Amino acid sequence: MPRKGSIQAVGVFVGPPDMEPLDVLGSAGSALWGRVWAANDGTLLNVDASMVQMLCESVDERSELRERVASGGDWRDRVALRTLDAEISKMLHLLGLDPTARARLGSRSGPAPAGVLDELRARRRRE
Repeated sequence: MPRKGSIQAVGVFVGPPDMEPLDVLGSAGSALWGRVWAANDGTLLNVDASMVQMLCESVDERSELRERVASGGDWRDRVALRTLDAEISKMLHLLGLDPTARARLGSRSGPAPAGVLDELRARRRRE
């Protein structure tokens, strides 16, 4: 029985999901879709798939805009690219896929030091 105030995750993906992207993606978006789910440490839930899809679609759009800017596109393309970069950054943060967000979520890129784990186990036993 969960304690009052505890959070239980339902439908956690630990590796790549059993599903394909929710809609067609380009090469950049498809590559990101695979990397996001392959690197998932259990913090992303199946309900996050729509947000990951939007992120991947934005990365596809960014790839197209970069090509236009690189080939001497209109100044509006450069402005749109910078705006899209900010939106992608925000989505990465919301999904916990940037270093600051991972730290906030308590996720680490490697195993926790033994002392921290021992302290958490001892605290749990006392409760």
